[in-house]
Amino acid sequence: MKKKDPLQKLRGSYSTPWKIAEFLTVWAIISPNDRVLEPSCGEGVFLEAAYHRLRNLGTEVSGIPMRVIGVEIEKIDCDKAEKTLKSTLSGFMKENVKKTGSGQLTLTQIESPSPNILNTDFFEFYKENSQAKFDVVIGNPPFIRYQNWKQDSRSLAFDIVQSAGLKPNRLTNAWLPFVLASSLMLKPHGRLAMVVPAELLQVKYSAQLRLFLSNFFEAITVLTFKKLIFPEIQEEVVLLLAEKSAPEGNGIGMIELDDEASLSGLYPLNSKIALKPVEHTTDKWTQYFLTAKEILFLRKMKQDLRLKRFGDIAKVDVGVVTGENQFFVVDANILREFDLSRYTIPIIGRTAYLEGTTFGPDDLNRIELLGTRCHLLALPEEPITSAASGLLRYLEKGKEMNVHEGYKCRIRKSWYSVPSIWIPDAFLFRQINLHPRLVLNDTKATVTDTIHRVKFKSETDPRTAVVCFHNSLTFAFSEVLGRSYGGGVLELEPNEAEEVPIPYFDVKIVFNEVDRCLRENEIDVALEIVDGLVLKEHLGLSTEQVETLRGVWRKLSRRRTQRRRASNLDG
Repeated sequence: MKKKDPLQKLRGSYSTPWKIAEFLTVWAIISPNDRVLEPSCGEGVFLEAAYHRLRNLGTEVSGIPMRVIGVEIEKIDCDKAEKTLKSTLSGFMKENVKKTGSGQLTLTQIESPSPNILNTDFFEFYKENSQAKFDVVIGNPPFIRYQNWKQDSRSLAFDIVQSAGLKPNRLTNAWLPFVLASSLMLKPHGRLAMVVPAELLQVKYSAQLRLFLSNFFEAITVLTFKKLIFPEIQEEVVLLLAEKSAPEGNGIGMIELDDEASLSGLYPLNSKIALKPVEHTTDKWTQYFLTAKEILFLRKMKQDLRLKRFGDIAKVDVGVVTGENQFFVVDANILREFDLSRYTIPIIGRTAYLEGTTFGPDDLNRIELLGTRCHLLALPEEPITSAASGLLRYLEKGKEMNVHEGYKCRIRKSWYSVPSIWIPDAFLFRQINLHPRLVLNDTKATVTDTIHRVKFKSETDPRTAVVCFHNSLTFAFSEVLGRSYGGGVLELEPNEAEEVPIPYFDVKIVFNEVDRCLRENEIDVALEIVDGLVLKEHLGLSTEQVETLRGVWRKLSRRRTQRRRASNLDG
């Protein structure tokens, strides 16, 4: 995929591969009389695919442009799209002449109608034509972040979003109101087929859109890909196919493919997808990668009053944000060179150093001997005037490195004073590879913002909490509630971590045994121990039910880690 011009990133528009545009139009356009809208047509790949689809369905060539409307804010793209579509229509006319055997072609005989492309902002178009309805809306809406989005267009878009009952904010991306407004322009039986960011499935700012779509459409199918469709921008996308009227069945279905070449094996799509019952909430759609049985069981467990939210027993906060780890987090050599030991506290910067259920003095000594940066410069806000010469020299070095000019440092009262330094009771993995981890802190160390800090509530027993966290139910819900990135990493933000259910019962007697299992990478053995105590003995779940929960965790974690391997192989 090549960039169209230097401003392409700011405009958020990237050309869609033909196979994807063709697949979406074939699925969405089912009648020669369908009226089609493309709200961000760019250079016209979806419009061209729509022309071919209508032609194959038997629409008269002269009537195709009247049935397909493209909207595009960039004049240069409008001109390119019009040129492409005129050539397509001309080809159709020539085919007509050949089929009718008219003999020598004349200019009159091959003259084609003009494409219907409007050079305007889609949200302006919506404002002026909100009562116009279409059978089909297709396209690849632009991905424009709030700060790069022109204010006039953003204001129009936000008015539309608010009128639909949603509350946009500074995280709202342009693609979201495109999808919403396009949906509102559909007829009662209409179909929506779009390329959208995978953020639809799991990020917080699209939560309200997920609820809107689940209420607005009877059937939704989402196609995902193991390999990046737009590798140059490292943005994971999905194909959203939604039907307002679905006589063949209601619900949401997910299909995962290797790449766009795999789309050819999906015709007809309706025979390949099993729809799952919709939960009309803002919850993430990751759950729909599961079977209907698995989804219903998770919903049942979520309502079990014997379970606690992790937020009921602990408070989760981000790690220390230094503004420049390379300066504020130092190794033993720098510590000695500048005599900084009295100004630092221990800090952990990598989850690889947290091996068991507890992080103790021996663990801290081990990582220091490895030569890692594990000392955090912890200075007060007050001006430093009479400090030891080593510290003054180190601060001067920071200025030479322009550390004080960085945004995080610049907005502080004193640029060298890192805020919110406190020692947590435990560490929670923020970015998760194979499985979530909660590690008790038996040192005076804190962590960088690659790891979350946990403060247990006064009535919580820390060792019990740490053991109980490592069970199949909590692991499964971590996958559902967290966000999976294209690189295969699962991320749990503090508010998401606090929503994860945990069966909290007194089982700290196996603390050391679970610690050994985790340090030796025997996660299956650890799960057998904890599941047996908290899920079977205390909750009364059957072996089959526990296996269902563990299967959910394995299915979702394997899905994201396999996607990482697929991306690496592709690269």
